Amino acid sequence: MDFSWIIYLFAAFIISVCMTYLFMPILLKLCRRRGMYDIPDERKVHHSNNIPRMGGVLFIPCMLCGVAGAMALMMTNSATSMVQFNMPTLFAIIGMFLLYLIGILDDLFGMPATLKFVIQLIVSLFLPFCGLYIHNLYGFLGIYEIPGWLGFPFTVFVSLLIVNAINLIDGIDGLASGLSFLAIAVFGVLFFSKGMTFYALYCMALLGTILVFFLFNMFGNPEKGTKTFMGDTGSLTLGYALTFLAIRYIMTG
Repeated sequence: MDFSWIIYLFAAFIISVCMTYLFMPILLKLCRRRGMYDIPDERKVHHSNNIPRMGGVLFIPCMLCGVAGAMALMMTNSATSMVQFNMPTLFAIIGMFLLYLIGILDDLFGMPATLKFVIQLIVSLFLPFCGLYIHNLYGFLGIYEIPGWLGFPFTVFVSLLIVNAINLIDGIDGLASGLSFLAIAVFGVLFFSKGMTFYALYCMALLGTILVFFLFNMFGNPEKGTKTFMGDTGSLTLGYALTFLAIRYIMTG
């Protein structure tokens, strides 16, 4: 592995951190001005409704800035091969954007649970459609190879399970973002060790924006307007990202 890739991965992380840290205060100020606060319910531990719920809006834009910045740096080094951009990656990005948009609409206006589930089902179907499905459990529970007719629906089920699990645990500060950070960091290391550099780059850029959100979420002060929640925008995005990374790594064998 070319040592310059370490620089590109670090650049993706730093750019993502800087962009999120720069725009988070602007986003929180906009949320306060528009009254976009989180409303407490039975699965949330806070008892105040003056905390902005749109922190997850920055996940996708800042992650893309990190990836784009690293790739721009990469193009200045002609000796380094460019990353591969294949069909599964394209479909994963499309699915993530769909969930991102649905999450924004839900955070702003509220959406019926049935409609959100239908969208989640559609984007979950993207994975087996482009050839990404759970085809082998490698001995887990004594199961090895899985035929396609079973692996396809099982993949959709797992995708829905992970997306909604991240969405449900978002009610506790730092839980969803902390667990997602650890999981994506592990995937980043695994992909890098396999030489799958684009996926490692994607993980590092996503880690940067999650880290900044985690700090605002855990240590922000509601009275000073520096605390935020990720909302459905962030939780749905992270859930789908984890699903894609997990299944993509399973496909490496």
